[in-house]
Amino acid sequence: MAEQLQKTFQGATAEDAIPNFDTQQYYSTMQQVMQNPQFMTMAEHLGTALMQVYLFIFWLVSYSYSLFNCKS
Repeated sequence: MAEQLQKTFQGATAEDAIPNFDTQQYYSTMQQVMQNPQFMTMAEHLGTALMQVYLFIFWLVSYSYSLFNCKS
């Protein structure tokens, strides 16, 4: 799949703001990626972990703010 994506972006230079690529090839490759159960499992785990980090940070900030307000 990585090779397919590399072939999709052939001809693009570092200066190109929008790379010149084959949209059909890109779409086909993305369909294959999304149908890969291992990728989907990894993506779900990553999403869950990111939400846990976000919720922890939100809790930590809220807790810190409440401690700050109690001292006033």
